[in-house]
Amino acid sequence: MPPVAGGASNSARPALDEAIRRTQDYFLRTQHADGYWVGELETNVCMAAEYLLLTHFLGIADAERCRT
Repeated sequence: MPPVAGGASNSARPALDEAIRRTQDYFLRTQHADGYWVGELETNVCMAAEYLLLTHFLGIADAERCRT
């Protein structure tokens, strides 16, 4: 049996293989027939702050959007 990536022991391999298989099954089961997924995009306030900072540095900031 080849070594397991990430330093996992061979005794952990069946559990790792099962987790990978279940994850693949889930993504294939929930994928749209055209090959994409539809769902709610989740983020946190850091993404919004980074976007505002980026637009400021690029000189394209919307003053009204930055105010709120």
